[in-house]
Formats: sequence, structure tokens, C-alpha cells
Amino acid sequence: MSTNESEHTEPAAQASVPARRRRWGGQGSIQSKLLVMLLLSSILSAAVVGFFGYRSGTHALRDEAFERLTELRKERTRQIQDYAARFRSSAIINSRGFAVDALQDFEAGFDSLDAASGAQRQKLGSYYSDTFIPQLQEFSDGTVQADSFIPDDPRVVALQAAYTASSDDFDAKLELDDAKDGSAWSKANLKYQPFFREVIRGSGADDILLIDLDGTIVWSAYKGVDLGTNVKTGPYRGAGLEKVFDQALHSNSRDYTAVSDLERYQPSYNLAAGFVASPIVDGDTIIGVYVAQIPIQGINNVMTGGTDGQVHGLGTTGETYLAGPDDLMRSTSRVLVEDPKEYLRRAVDRGTAREVAQRAIDAGSTVMIQPVRSSAQDQASDGKTGTVITTDYLGREVLDSYGPAEIPGLDWTVIAKIDTSEAFEPVHDFARSMLVATAAVVLLIAAASVLMARVFTSPLNRLITGVRAVAGGDLGARVEAGSKDEFGDLAAAFNDMSASLRSKQDLLDAEQAENEHLLRSLMPESVATRYRGGETGIVDEHQNVTVALVDVEGFDEFAASLDTAEALALRDTIARGIDEAARSAGVDKVRGSGTSVVVSSGLVVQRVDHVRRVADFAGAVAALVDRFNAQHGALLTVRSGIDTGTVRSGLLGPNGVVYDLWGAAVNLAYRLRSVAGEPGIYASDAVKERLVGAFDVEQVGTVDDNGSARPVWRLIPGGA
Repeated sequence: MSTNESEHTEPAAQASVPARRRRWGGQGSIQSKLLVMLLLSSILSAAVVGFFGYRSGTHALRDEAFERLTELRKERTRQIQDYAARFRSSAIINSRGFAVDALQDFEAGFDSLDAASGAQRQKLGSYYSDTFIPQLQEFSDGTVQADSFIPDDPRVVALQAAYTASSDDFDAKLELDDAKDGSAWSKANLKYQPFFREVIRGSGADDILLIDLDGTIVWSAYKGVDLGTNVKTGPYRGAGLEKVFDQALHSNSRDYTAVSDLERYQPSYNLAAGFVASPIVDGDTIIGVYVAQIPIQGINNVMTGGTDGQVHGLGTTGETYLAGPDDLMRSTSRVLVEDPKEYLRRAVDRGTAREVAQRAIDAGSTVMIQPVRSSAQDQASDGKTGTVITTDYLGREVLDSYGPAEIPGLDWTVIAKIDTSEAFEPVHDFARSMLVATAAVVLLIAAASVLMARVFTSPLNRLITGVRAVAGGDLGARVEAGSKDEFGDLAAAFNDMSASLRSKQDLLDAEQAENEHLLRSLMPESVATRYRGGETGIVDEHQNVTVALVDVEGFDEFAASLDTAEALALRDTIARGIDEAARSAGVDKVRGSGTSVVVSSGLVVQRVDHVRRVADFAGAVAALVDRFNAQHGALLTVRSGIDTGTVRSGLLGPNGVVYDLWGAAVNLAYRLRSVAGEPGIYASDAVKERLVGAFDVEQVGTVDDNGSARPVWRLIPGGA
């Protein structure tokens, strides 16, 4: 075969290889399509069966969950109605018999109280400012002033000083029967406090108050700051307490009870409080009003189904709660009780203000704090009952059963809810099982095809990983060839490309670092930053800048007898010493090379002591030269000129990259060096005035400054 024939035949043979590959690739493409068809048919058939099964199961479980929720809501509604009825009955019973005598004795004892002493006023004032007001402020908006709460009536001051200010622990005050002040009121308290203490323990009331016909709280079980105040004219008037007092007083029935909705009550540190009142009747005459403060914890126990603080009968996410017409909770959130941090996160994500959610955590209760506006709450507030899937007050999708509480005197609603994720968990389990079975069938059908596809896509995946590594900045990343086919050739080409990119990037990084170093050596960093940002004509004027021109003279004569390497090394020693002195003094090197330098202070960074820093630098250079002379037998001298004032700085030169200073202060500093005709540190009068006591000075001449002769001073380091 001739050479020409060989040249024509080999390309033809080579061309046949891609042709075979294209045919095989066509078969592979068909195989991929068949794989997709098998997968789609398996998935679609399973999806159809699963969809109808999932839909049917979801509807059945939803109906069952709604039925359970509705039964639970009805049960909780009956329980809270019974609880409210029992509490009102307790108020009616306890307003009779013992309460009649107690009111009369406490009213007489209150009227006979002596005026408060100065010590009592001081004690009560300290209690309000140190105990009550700080705790009230924690749960209040705005600033609370103690003066607006401290009572003026001397009888109230004496009574509260003896009992209210006796402790900051309400339980301790409940146990206090006699303050030992010898008053008739204390004798009455010694007689009746044990009885009403047992009433509180039996009913769970948060407090019991006895109020006379004028509205004065002549006694309370817990002796709070409302003791002795008047519900109609005192600092806490206008609240629900005044409302139930008026209703009970004008009821004309000894079996009447008035109830107020929960609201923020200042004597309870602005936390939620509600009241049930019943008239106290002596014979046929109403002589006062018995008031019991509604027990919030008792309400919570009813809504949770127990007294241990845990929620019973509602799984892990369910709860029943009460809400009022203002869309605020009347019982405490389950999530707050079980996980305050989770409550805070979810409440804030839902849209509750962080300070509101934090207030609920601090109070340990969401009552009258947490908003619960929802479609279920709106329907229940309108007196409707029903079920709905909605979003709850913490942003979770829930099943809600809602309805009115139907408690006389209270427009409350009852909501029973559970997260849909928990209610529909059996459906999800079924769906997961179905998906697992479907996946197993699909895997069996497509196992062989998937294995084959992996064989051919593995090299491509390695290349993709390598490309992503390079795109992510890992220049020089390599991939394994894996085979000696076209994928192997492609991997080798990729490795060559990656290595080339790494080399080029290294060169670019080195060049960039060199450019940055050069730029920082030519100008301050702040100017360099502006220059890199594209500014070229940079000129700035600076006030209160101190400039020094420092020359080390005589080095050339000293180095004349040295070889070049030694002279260069010693010159570098002086230059490094000058640079170190500049760093130590905190001054900026503007320009200079070797033994001559221009420095400034207050230019780049404004400093109060810029004059002292430059003077210290000049002194440090002089000391450096003295040490050099002593070490090397040299006779070098230093000549420095220092002035302070206004200078200008900027980039000069045809390319705008030469940084320099100019101005009157620079010119004067330059001329100061030559006035005396001998080495030394010379300063202007402005510099000398700012260095009083830091250097010894002597006048060595004058210099002309715009037609005026100004004194020139030699600075001698070591002044007092």
C-alpha cells in the first residue's frame, strides 16, 4: 500500500468509530426512553391508586378528628360553665353570715385607724418605689410613676404600711393574721383572716375583697396595693371591679352575682384579673359587697383537663383555650407552658410583636396578652359553632372546633384545635408505606437499566464535579480518567486546562499582591482605596496637621570608605530604624528614601496629640543616629524641621500616582531646618506652644513667613 493510500484509509477507519458510537448511542437513547416509560407507567399507576386512597383516608380521618375535637370542645364548655357556676355560687354563700360581721368589724376598724407616722410613710414609699412599681413597670407600656399610686389618706397609709409593705410575697401576706400594731383593724383581721384563708384555698380565688357602701376596700385577703383604696374614686377606678361593685350594690337581691371579663389590673402588676361580686346583706339591708377575684389557674386547669399543668386528651399538639371579644386569650397557651422558647419563635413568626410575646413569657401566661384572631374565633364570637381547617395563633395549620362558651356575663368563646400534621398522621403513614412499595416495584423494573446508565454517566459525573470545583474557585482540581476512551481523553484535557488555570491564577495573584504592596508604599491606604475606586485627581486639604522633614546628613562621607554591600546594608539599617521610629510614634511616612524622610501626623487619622507625636519621632531619629555613631564610629547628624497647620495632599505626576504634601506648613518646615546652620530639631512658634513642658527649647533665630519674622526654636529632648 502506498503512503498516499495509507493517509486516505486511516481517516476513513477512524471515522467509522464515531459512527458505531452514534449507532450505539442511538440504542442507548432508546433504552433511556424505555426506562422513562417504565418508570412513568409504574409511578402513574401507583399515584392514581394512592391519590384516591389518600383522599378517602384523609376525608375519613378529618371527619373523625373534627368529631373528636367537637366532643372535646363541648366537654370543656360544660366544664368551664360548671366551674363558673360553682365560683358564683361560692361568692353568694361566702357573702353571707361571717362576711356580714367581718365587713362591719373591718369598716369600724378602718375608720378608727390612727394617722400614719413619718416612718410608716417612708416604709410605704419604699415599698412602692422598690417593689411594686418595678414589677408593675415590667408588664406596662410607658413609664409608671410611684407618686400616682401612693395613697394620700393617712388611714390607708397606716394600713398598707403595716400589711401591704410587710413583704413582697403575697403568700406570706395571706398567712399574716396580725401586724401587731394594736389597731382594731388588726384585731378584726386576726379573727377573720384564718376563715377567709380557707375560703381561698377551697375556691381557688386569686383574692377576696370586702367593700363598704362608699366603695372603700376595707379588707383584702392578700393585702395588695388596692387595700384601703376606693373603687370609684381611687387610683384603680374605672376597671371591672368598679363595674361589678355597682351592679351588686344595686341588685336588690341577696342571691345576685355580677361578673366582669378579664382585663389588665394594676394591683396585680397589670396582669389579667376578673371579678365576681355579690351583695353583703344584713337583714334586708345591703351593707357592702363581697368580691372574689377569678382564679386564672383554675380556668387553665379546666381547659387543660387536669391540675398538674399538663394537657390531657389532646395528643402532643392539641389544646383547648378560651378567647374574649377582643380576640385575646382568656387561658394560657399550651406551647408557652411546655416550651417558652418555641412559643416565642412561633408567635413572632406568626406576627405577634416580640415585646408582647416576651411579656407573656415573663408573666408565665398568655391571658389578655396573646391575640388569637382567626376565622374560627370570628365565627364563635358571632355565636356560631362549627369546624374549620385554618391557621392558628402560632402559625400552624390546624383543625379547629369552635363555639361560644355561653357563660352568663362573659362573651367568651371555646376553641379546640390540633395540628393537621398530627391529626392526619395515619394518612401520612399510609402514604409513606405506599411510596415505599411503589419505589420497590419501580426499582425492580428499572434496576438493570439504572445500573447500565450509571456505568456510562459515572465519568461524566466526575467531570461535572471537577467543573463545579473549578467554578467554585478550586483551580487545579483534577478528575480521574477512569477509562481510555473519549471520556478519558476529555478528563485528561480537563486536567490540563485546570492546571493551566491554576498557574495563570497564581501569576495573577502574585502580580496583584505586588501591585498592592507598591501602591501602599506610594500613598496612604485611604488614598489608595480611592485610587483603586477610579479616582485620579485626588487633592485634599487638611487642618491641624503636623509635618516634619528629617534628614540624616553625613552618610555619604561615612560610607565612602566602605564597600558597596556594606554601605547598602548600613543605609538599610538607618532606613529601617526610621520606619520603626515612625511606627512607634504613630506618624505617617509621606515620602522619603534611605536617610531622608517627610512624615505627618493628623493627616490620615485625626489626632489630638499630632504635634507631640511628630516631635517624639524627630527625637527618636536623633537618638537612633546617636546609637549608630556610637556603634560604627560615624559622625552622622540629623537636621529636622517641624511645623503645624494646614496642608494639602494629593496625587501628582503625569500618571497621577505620586503622592505628596504641599502648603505653607510644608514650606516652613523645610526652611526651618536651615535657619541655625547646624544640626538639630527646629520647630515653629506654633509647634513650640503645643509642646510646653515636653521639651527644653531655645530660640536660635527667626524665619520670614509672608513678610513676618517668626521665631525658630531648637527642641531639646528631655524636658520636664
